[in-house]
Amino acid sequence: MVEFVELEHGLWIGVSSDLVYIVSEKLGEVPAVATENGVYRLDECVMEFREENARFEFTKWFEPGPLSNFSIFPSVEELVAAIEPLVRDVVRNRRVVVSFSGGKDSAATLLAMKNLCERIGCEVIAAYIHMPYIEPRSFIDEARRIAKVVGVELVEDEPPRKLVRKYMLVEGLPYRRNRWCTYLKARKLREIARSMNAELMAVGDRMWENVKRFRRLAPMIRNGRIHRKRVLYPVAMLPLSDIITIVSDHGAIHGAYLSGLMRVSCILCPYKSVVEIASYDIDMELEDPGLIESVLMREWRLWYQRVGIDFDTFVKEALWRFVPRVAKMMYIVKQRALRNGELVFKRDELRRFVANAWRTKRRYTRIGLHDVLSLELQFDTSKPYVNVLELLGCPNEGR
Repeated sequence: MVEFVELEHGLWIGVSSDLVYIVSEKLGEVPAVATENGVYRLDECVMEFREENARFEFTKWFEPGPLSNFSIFPSVEELVAAIEPLVRDVVRNRRVVVSFSGGKDSAATLLAMKNLCERIGCEVIAAYIHMPYIEPRSFIDEARRIAKVVGVELVEDEPPRKLVRKYMLVEGLPYRRNRWCTYLKARKLREIARSMNAELMAVGDRMWENVKRFRRLAPMIRNGRIHRKRVLYPVAMLPLSDIITIVSDHGAIHGAYLSGLMRVSCILCPYKSVVEIASYDIDMELEDPGLIESVLMREWRLWYQRVGIDFDTFVKEALWRFVPRVAKMMYIVKQRALRNGELVFKRDELRRFVANAWRTKRRYTRIGLHDVLSLELQFDTSKPYVNVLELLGCPNEGR
């Protein structure tokens, strides 16, 4: 499941790695692929094909996600009023650590927990884990700024640098199927929670982010809970539209979004699109670009050279994010799109659209959470998206 961001009224975009699906009142529905230069339309012959006993199917990359055209709780106050009865006895008089990256979901979580603790009496602390070598140092400053805006103490730490280097030199950069960086961050976060005697941890997981989380969180919410064991999910109910509204209204929006990026994560995150990765100047942003270059060269020689991908393309298109067989398929798709496809968005044009989406205040159709949950949404897998308002029979009053 991929949430579709509304770039402007009537134009949504869903991004799954380098595959893009555009839903537009003007353009219709456009399957596309991202390259370092921009986004290209895919024709039918590229949507599904076989190559060397491997099969590429565009729709398999998209589990249907919602358009961001509806709202449930567009303010922290409304959200906290709804969740307070669910966690009052669990949270009161306890210390809660928020897993805080500075991104939209963790910022909204921090705002919700600060508001909740002021109402019922508890202590909230933000824990930020920096990932050496692959995350910009500037993100630390943004995390500090947002924590200060919210009015919450920030605790900073990072995994052992020798261990990070070891993973990079043995495993290569994090890739889809093996995000060793997430494991190291989670381990350090647990260490912080233990050292501070925190009894609870709050995370920014939301049921609309992907199918796995929907299936995990929706039944919990349906049963009147937003916690499981010692983990709280304060923003689990919120669609993307409400998250954007909340963090924007409180001045807690990360600068990366305002520069046109869709994710706050390491520069070399395997779940970023190549448009986002290519937007960074690695030599300027990362502390040891020489290490990154040597790791990429080693990866390419060991695993990717033999599948017919040249090193220059391997780096420019960030094909290290995929295992070699999938990287080869993505390479072929991009080459075909560049030869025959129509350019839909230039790289900088798409970034301007995304940045504008974060800056623009919009009105969304309000719906009740009980209405959404009563549907027990059966996502139509024939399309990459679902229009929740249509399923509920509600008019789109957004603007």
